[in-house]
Amino acid sequence: MENVLTAVQAKFKTLFPHSAIKVRKSALYDESRPSFVIVMTLKNGNYPNGIIENDAMYHVAYVATAGDKIMAEMVVGGLSVLPKERYLAMSHEKIKFRKKTGTEVQVIKHFDKWLDELKSTVVSNRDKIYNGEQYQEFIV
Repeated sequence: MENVLTAVQAKFKTLFPHSAIKVRKSALYDESRPSFVIVMTLKNGNYPNGIIENDAMYHVAYVATAGDKIMAEMVVGGLSVLPKERYLAMSHEKIKFRKKTGTEVQVIKHFDKWLDELKSTVVSNRDKIYNGEQYQEFIV
């Protein structure tokens, strides 16, 4: 499973060099179930209002072992964009991530495909990101 964590971090850093990805052990589960926290802001933790969950690109993905296989699942996530309806504060662009159980190679490919889609969604919505003026420097 460490290979999956390392591969996803490396791919993320190539696509989003000014953004942050963290791996943390889940407080709700045992240590065999680490999670990724993906945010767009700088690595120094300069989150909107100091709350990581307020980041426009906040995602949480769990990775766990399931027997001899590895399971990956996106728990929370979406790109916060300007609202499509005027009565809303914001809307979310979801990046599809189906729960995946497979070998290390299969799970890494699944994350790679998802990260590529995340990058294209961020770039295509560059002008629509909620509070976008503070994120422009992170989109390369």
